[in-house]
Amino acid sequence: MDARNCITLQPDAVEYPAVLWRCGSNARPPVITVQGNLDLLEGKIIGFCCSVRCPGDAILKIYDLARALRSQNITLIGGFQSAMEKEFLDLVLRGSARVIICPARGLGTMRIPAKSGENLTTKL
Repeated sequence: MDARNCITLQPDAVEYPAVLWRCGSNARPPVITVQGNLDLLEGKIIGFCCSVRCPGDAILKIYDLARALRSQNITLIGGFQSAMEKEFLDLVLRGSARVIICPARGLGTMRIPAKSGENLTTKL
């Protein structure tokens, strides 16, 4: 990721996603750093996470799930940090599904795997 293309939004900013005000508690939403299309946060989103340790039968199901979801009109969200999550991301980016990446350590230091990078940049 190129930190120069990231923007930081305060909750009172006009561009701040309204959906973040609607979810959770009555507490003030956090300051966020974003890059890309904020409209992806609206509508239905499917979350994906996978443990670092994943049994073989689950891996096969994940491959099938990725192939099924990549051609759907949906948005997927996840950190995509474990090996299986990275593989899932690579498979999904070969299709038309939209993806929101939420790295645990921030956008500025995030690295996109080379094989996923081409597909990801065309979707931002």
